Amino acid sequence: MRINAILLILLAFLASCKQEQKQKYEFQYINQANSAANTDSTIYYTVKIIRQFPHNREFYTQGLLYHDGFLYESTGQHGHSALYKIDPQSGKVITKATLPDDKFGEGIAVWKNKIYQITWLENTCYVYDAKSLKLERTLRYNGEGWGLVADGDRLIMSDGSFVLKYINPQDFSQIGTKQVHYLNGRQVYNINELEFDGESYLYANIWQEDKIVKIDTAAGKVVGIIDISPLREIVVRGGAPEVSNGIAFIPQSRTFILTGKYWHSYFEVEFVKK
Repeated sequence: MRINAILLILLAFLASCKQEQKQKYEFQYINQANSAANTDSTIYYTVKIIRQFPHNREFYTQGLLYHDGFLYESTGQHGHSALYKIDPQSGKVITKATLPDDKFGEGIAVWKNKIYQITWLENTCYVYDAKSLKLERTLRYNGEGWGLVADGDRLIMSDGSFVLKYINPQDFSQIGTKQVHYLNGRQVYNINELEFDGESYLYANIWQEDKIVKIDTAAGKVVGIIDISPLREIVVRGGAPEVSNGIAFIPQSRTFILTGKYWHSYFEVEFVKK
């Protein structure tokens, strides 16, 4: 009986220690979360429209970029995917390259005067001459393809998660990753079309939201959020637009051209602080 009593006392003591540790852990976790939220210094922007010009409302836009005075646009959907070279003054197509019917076009990037176009689920990247859109190479990769952009000697690809993949443009092998979080620590999901501003910030459409996030790639943090909902108020008139998608940076004017899936217009804009 005496041994049983000692055992009971010992078990009670251990249980109280576990409970105390659990309470201490929960308190620390909540305190860290509150601290992260209080340090959020995200800058919020809206768009100032400089001009508006026609966009083919049948384009299911997946990627957009500006290079050597031309716009390049990748469109999706099986049987309708293509790469277009476009006059940025009129919105008219100059030339195009059509993807096979079983391929779903996604993001595009330019590297050394070559246009790289990825596909959604088909693990295929097409490489074209930027001037003629002549297909030069086909590369393979693993995982989904969403957005694509060039970063010096690397490419960066999104796949809809909060992880960006660094890619070797020579063979499209993965050479690194970077997680992306908001300043409060929350992961940034649905990262889609990508674009650099020519300096140090990466801009990304968030799928199914009318917003663009401004990412410090060195830190993997979102330092700014751009509200582009004013553009939707325009494109819903006389059209049936889907999600916003498409960011092209113009270095000469430091402005951006934005559009979306089945939108009837491109918009050249500036990002201005709210």
